[in-house]
Amino acid sequence: MVGDEMFRNYYTAAPDAKESAVLLLLNFNDKLELPEIIFTLRNNTISHGGQISFPGGRQDGNETAIETALREAREEIGFASDRIEILGQLSKLYVPPSKYFITPVVARVDDMGEMKANPDEVDEIFKVPLEKFLQADTAKIKVMNFIDQDVDVPYWDVHPTTPLWGATAMIMSEFATIVREFLD
Repeated sequence: MVGDEMFRNYYTAAPDAKESAVLLLLNFNDKLELPEIIFTLRNNTISHGGQISFPGGRQDGNETAIETALREAREEIGFASDRIEILGQLSKLYVPPSKYFITPVVARVDDMGEMKANPDEVDEIFKVPLEKFLQADTAKIKVMNFIDQDVDVPYWDVHPTTPLWGATAMIMSEFATIVREFLD
């Protein structure tokens, strides 16, 4: 089972870390007991290209994390932010390779509707049922070495060609733990 130890931030943010935010968007509809989560497969030409991620990116100027997450979702997947309910934020996470300090913003929408991938940033938009992340046996662990430290990295096989791992999986681990505790 992926627990609290799986989403602990292992590194101190660099002084020149770039503030960023992502949108963990819960898509509710009448057909599902639990919501779906919106993910993107990033275009290979951008930072963390070819990886699964949440819509998100670097903060501009004096934007708040919420403003950044909503702007990035609009730019990357064509999401109309007027139909959204912000639920809160998760723990900030520092990503050493890109020097991004990520604030995950959690929000919900009733029936996401049509989405359109921005081809300059996103190769694919897809949904994964939240239920997939709540089942203890679906998360896998891989030990990876980052800056001379072995770190247990959670990942899920939720896409036909690309595992969900890295910062996005760490964020999902924290969120799944919170949801499991709430449901218990």
